[in-house]
Amino acid sequence: METSKLSKYLIIGLIVLNLCLIAFILMPRNGRPPFGKPEGPKNIIIEKLNLDKSQINAYEVLIAAHRRDISNAQENQNNLKKQLYLLLSNKVENTNQKDSLLLLLADNQRQTELIHYNHFNEIKLICRPNQMQAYHQLVLELQQLFDHNKPKKHD
Repeated sequence: METSKLSKYLIIGLIVLNLCLIAFILMPRNGRPPFGKPEGPKNIIIEKLNLDKSQINAYEVLIAAHRRDISNAQENQNNLKKQLYLLLSNKVENTNQKDSLLLLLADNQRQTELIHYNHFNEIKLICRPNQMQAYHQLVLELQQLFDHNKPKKHD
């Protein structure tokens, strides 16, 4: 009789523990859904602009091109940085070469920002007139949306 009571208590305890675990897993954290990918800029932009299926398809094409361009720019930036820091191994500093690489790095950063700017300008082109107010509001939030150092604020 005691073993059957103990078994019942153990089973009830395990059921309660499992229910608590399931509840913990299903709770959203930091504004992110419990399963799948965290809500990223892509989904936020789709939601804020209320894009339809054809606009989402066009947006995904823009994203692919943007990612390719940014990846190329980052690879170029990394190569330039590598060249710059290799200069530190020289016994005598080559100021002209250092300055040239710094100018190339600055220009590459300018190009990266231009890639981002053009990407959002292209997003504007896929918006319908009734979406422009939402687009302008999105533009005001861009810095927060892509600032990886601070938590994102959602209204």
